[in-house]
Amino acid sequence: GRLNAVVVVTDGKNDDPNGKLTQSALVNQLRLAYDGIRPVRIIALGYGAGSDIKALRTIADVTGGKSFQGLTEREAQTLLAATLAEM
Repeated sequence: GRLNAVVVVTDGKNDDPNGKLTQSALVNQLRLAYDGIRPVRIIALGYGAGSDIKALRTIADVTGGKSFQGLTEREAQTLLAATLAEM
């Protein structure tokens, strides 16, 4: 009856020139770390018009989480509240 989740607010892009973690490597690490008995869901909020919702959806799906895009602060808050209520 409890929800374990990590909420990530991002544009979904790795802009770190020194960043070595690719999206596929991240997804593989999440698959390996996922515990179906005590799952931790990733809720990925793409904030702004330029967010990479496809990447966020891929990351969230690995954990049975949710992803969505909020273009404004109010829209992001509303979507997050609705998502948490669903889970």
